[in-house]
Amino acid sequence: NTIEYYLTDSEFKALLLESSLIQKYHPKYNLRWKDDKSYLYVKITLKDEFPKVFAVRRENDGKSLYFGPFPSQRDVEEILGMIRKLFPFCRQKKITKKPCFYSKIGLCNPCPNEIAHTLDESKKTRLRTIYRSNIRQLIRILRGEVELVLKDSYRLLKTLTKNQKYEEALLLRDRIQRFERLIYQTQFS
Repeated sequence: NTIEYYLTDSEFKALLLESSLIQKYHPKYNLRWKDDKSYLYVKITLKDEFPKVFAVRRENDGKSLYFGPFPSQRDVEEILGMIRKLFPFCRQKKITKKPCFYSKIGLCNPCPNEIAHTLDESKKTRLRTIYRSNIRQLIRILRGEVELVLKDSYRLLKTLTKNQKYEEALLLRDRIQRFERLIYQTQFS
């Protein structure tokens, strides 16, 4: 009898909103999701010391956080790839002795492999905090709380500038600009 619609600023936000609404309401006549394949989700292993992020077909283990369903593997990889450039996280299944390849190009920073084998406890604690913060920001983005993430980032930028940590502030400013481009101008093909 009625139609309800939501306006979003970008296709990125629309895709996240669509996924959360399908998860919430399980629409009966959504034929896009009625094929013989299982749904595609983003899985975050929260119970691990260093949470990992994977694109999976539903395998609810009771220990992880799931976001979705998403329309295609390509969309999930594209979303995770864009977010990973802003808030680096690990996608390896196991901890190894050496930092992974992605840590060298900044997509897994700090790398859990590096953190696990750091001997200095204060440095280890600081790196673990940074990694967990990146995972929290990822979760907030996947929940659709992009404005809160942006607000927190601006607050941190102000703090860094006030404390005269200009190099860190410059890197954060660049990340904020990339994030704003992502949430306001992204066009999925």
